[in-house]
Amino acid sequence: RRVHGRAEAEVLVLRDELARQRDAVDKLAIRKSGLLNEISRLEAALDAALQADRDAEGWVENSAVVACVGCERKFGLLRRRHHCRNCGLVFCDECSTHRVKVPSSPDPVRVCNECNTIIATKRASKERERDRVSSTRGSG
Repeated sequence: RRVHGRAEAEVLVLRDELARQRDAVDKLAIRKSGLLNEISRLEAALDAALQADRDAEGWVENSAVVACVGCERKFGLLRRRHHCRNCGLVFCDECSTHRVKVPSSPDPVRVCNECNTIIATKRASKERERDRVSSTRGSG
């Protein structure tokens, strides 16, 4: 009889601990959701700030640029000017080798190496978030 009573007491203790752990997990999930929302808000603010910078700079005229913004090598007959379709600055071919989709165009367009890195990082972050959300839903 004593063993049975001890087992019941242990079950009660374990159930209490399980309830406390579930509460802790729920609180962490709420905190995580809040942090992910904050990350999304900050990314949107960064996008807006970057777009404002691009809008302020605007499209740089070819005649206003004598050297590549990326590598600072002078343009000439063999080194041609190319506009980054994301930031509007002028680069040589080597500093603008990527073609990606940007908000202003439905088709992939030439972007500078820096804009490509920014776009790829944002795209990877969104894919990780999408994977996280779908795995969270799938495990529920």
